[in-house]
Amino acid sequence: MESNLNLIRQKLPSQTRLMVMVKALAYGTEDIQIAKFLASCQIDILGVSYVDEGIALKRAGVKQAIFALSATPAEITKILRWEIEVGVGDQAFIQALAKEASIQQKEIKVHLHIDTGMSRFGCRPEEALPLAQMIQEAPFLKLEGVMTHFACAEDLEQDPFTHQQINKFDAAVAEIQALGISIPWKHAANSSAATRFHLPQYNMVRIGLAVYGLFSSPIVRDSLKLKLALSLLSRIVGINVCKQGETISYGRNYTVEKPLQRIAVLPIGYFDGLHRHYSGKGWVLVHGQKAPMIGNICMDFMMIDITDIPTAQVGDTVLIFGEDEHRNFLSPEDLAMQGESIVHELVTCIGPRIPRIFIYEES
Repeated sequence: MESNLNLIRQKLPSQTRLMVMVKALAYGTEDIQIAKFLASCQIDILGVSYVDEGIALKRAGVKQAIFALSATPAEITKILRWEIEVGVGDQAFIQALAKEASIQQKEIKVHLHIDTGMSRFGCRPEEALPLAQMIQEAPFLKLEGVMTHFACAEDLEQDPFTHQQINKFDAAVAEIQALGISIPWKHAANSSAATRFHLPQYNMVRIGLAVYGLFSSPIVRDSLKLKLALSLLSRIVGINVCKQGETISYGRNYTVEKPLQRIAVLPIGYFDGLHRHYSGKGWVLVHGQKAPMIGNICMDFMMIDITDIPTAQVGDTVLIFGEDEHRNFLSPEDLAMQGESIVHELVTCIGPRIPRIFIYEES
């Protein structure tokens, strides 16, 4: 992760601030431990989706600034109590936040979110200036940043749309600045945009997948050679020798084809994040050799065919994605694609029973 952060910094203009997104338990890893590690990498601001995610980090002693992508009026007292920076794009919410901040005599930092094409959060570009003025005039609100979010920065064919978003955002920012309103941080790029586009007009990026060496499309992978920072491994807990014609798992949708097949059982199932739509569509590695997934994935277990790996036995390590101790490699992006999913979903859905083991060098 530290190597990836350094590579990303080298790609960006020298004064660019990195906000690392630790939403969704830091992409399914462990948000508190990752957040504290990131402090040692000179990351001074972290991003989350929900206010409560930020509060959990603060309760655990995380010292960096916390930015929440969105909030509701019911969370305003939490925002003030825990000093969460928050994305805003709604007049009523800004007014309610300003009112409560004034009552408490407490300054709160906000980032004006301008919707340039994602159609999720934020104001329309033509609404940005009056909202920026409203924030500027509120004595206890500080306009800390202005932001937008790209909808498809990982897709080469969608680059004209991304450039439209950039142009809309730049025009809105220019209009705000023309009135003398200061914008400390201008941010739009996620991992894909930060690695693919040269955007020196912005001075902060929001990095998520790239920290872990994951990518959302082949063109993003080719833009920056990052190191995969996480792997998923299991162990064989049972071996069955099945005869031709016998069936495997719930639904009996896999039939043994050979006179004898060795079927191994792994203690990982759809509760643990390998959803049923991965059933029968990919493979794992045992002793560096491919072992196809067979039968329906169960809640707690899945089965693989180890017929062609005669040395495989109970207790052996199984690589599901990433890299094992022998440098065998399986791409998490390929596994996600085989399961008709995306790598974001694959890693963030890894369940709580899977132990997270952190490996790093202490100076």
